[in-house]
Amino acid sequence: MIRAAQPHDLPVLSALWLDTNLEAHAFIDAAFFTDRLSLVTMAFSRAEIYICTDTDSLVRGFIGLDGEKVAGLFVRQGCRGAGVGKALLDTAKSLRARLTLSVYDLNPRALQFYLREGFKTVGHGYDEDSQAYFTELVWRR
Repeated sequence: MIRAAQPHDLPVLSALWLDTNLEAHAFIDAAFFTDRLSLVTMAFSRAEIYICTDTDSLVRGFIGLDGEKVAGLFVRQGCRGAGVGKALLDTAKSLRARLTLSVYDLNPRALQFYLREGFKTVGHGYDEDSQAYFTELVWRR
């Protein structure tokens, strides 16, 4: 089931955000994420977030939108490959005619996922804060 996030979801979303980033982005210093956790948690309270839960209300993943930008898509370890990310992305696609996002180049699984889901590469860059290269992608209905 996919639903809009509620204020009581924020602690779980923050923990999932941190765990998933640390796991998927081992090439970035962990402090990059841990230092931003409180800011991200505050941003969640103002963000447009959709959550995928299962029958026992476990948060399997979530997607955050900022206008047309996919601010992040996070799927709990153990739930990946089960259609959670696709379901969340399909929800975002149903709400927007265009989506943009950036993916770290050293996260090939995520990059391949977005390309498979119809996103096209539109640029490349380097993020000074994370000290990592990224690919910019766009999807249009």
